[in-house]
Amino acid sequence: MLPAEAIKDENALFEIIDSKVLTHVNNLVPGLAQAGNAANNVAQDVQTANGDECVLH
Repeated sequence: MLPAEAIKDENALFEIIDSKVLTHVNNLVPGLAQAGNAANNVAQDVQTANGDECVLH
């Protein structure tokens, strides 16, 4: 779920009703979360190696 303020233009939203497309999207979500976590871990490691404090938003 996204907070309401994250949606800048409700008119740009659309509903996906094709079950095959929904299945593909649902299968992608865990992979995207894992990729994001991996990227965050790499960024933290690089900043730690450089002696910098890691601040990611």
